[in-house]
Amino acid sequence: MKRQYIFFEIADVVIKIEIPEKIIKEDMPYINFLTVPKKEDIRVSCDILSNLPKTNERLIYYDTRNLVYGENIGIRYIGHFERPENINGASCYIYYDYKQMDSYKVVLRKNDSISLGTVLSGIGIEFLMARKCRVILHSSFISYQGKGIVFTGPSGIGKSTQAELWRLNRPQVEIINGDRSILSCQNNTPMVYGLPFCGSSKIALNKSVPLRAIVILCQGKENNICSLGDMEAVKQIYSECSVSPWDRQCIQNVLEVLKCIVSKVPVYVLSCLPEKSAVDLLDEVLQKGEVLNE
Repeated sequence: MKRQYIFFEIADVVIKIEIPEKIIKEDMPYINFLTVPKKEDIRVSCDILSNLPKTNERLIYYDTRNLVYGENIGIRYIGHFERPENINGASCYIYYDYKQMDSYKVVLRKNDSISLGTVLSGIGIEFLMARKCRVILHSSFISYQGKGIVFTGPSGIGKSTQAELWRLNRPQVEIINGDRSILSCQNNTPMVYGLPFCGSSKIALNKSVPLRAIVILCQGKENNICSLGDMEAVKQIYSECSVSPWDRQCIQNVLEVLKCIVSKVPVYVLSCLPEKSAVDLLDEVLQKGEVLNE
């Protein structure tokens, strides 16, 4: 069967994917992250089959989204699982060779809706990013005055609301992603990137800027802001990161990135109302570069 090569560039990481040609449908926002053929950082060989391969390796980790087998190699199924050791709910199969971490094999379950989004969802992007010292953070990400501000916290806390308030009340604010961002600390420089996954916000731009601040949102009856120390900041940010908990190297890389970032970028806890006054408070603190105690 004739095959094609697709190149994505996400957070300065070039991913080359080899896949059967006839089933690819280009869709937004994933098309924004396509790039011209260039030297890849990661190679993925992808097939589409009616039935996913089975494995005799030992189950080492499971949750409702992942089944992971093997120790010297990794076999990962991604899907929806009601109980462990049942791969019927899997939509894709990933083979990791831990001795060669720049090359992966993926099998997607055959259906009628294979698209760029299906492919990117099926290659386990959070694992690939973490292995390249990039961290996916559940957050709304805005660019303001050429730098990035990310709002993070539990689902429903108001991340998208705060991002939209900034867009409405400050000139030249652009929402880069309404649901997720990628953090890195390459050459000791904290950066934040867009990525092609955006949840219900439907905002996913392929842009990057230096990171200005991380803002952890919490519920409150009035506007209040305080700074976090490094250790507590890492702990709270880590809880909102996409992590591969079965892989020690991924966990270590995520923690190292976060430690670097919090040593250079302020992390605030913001209790706020869904109104312009919350924007004014945070903007004033950012402009002054203040460190605020609780």
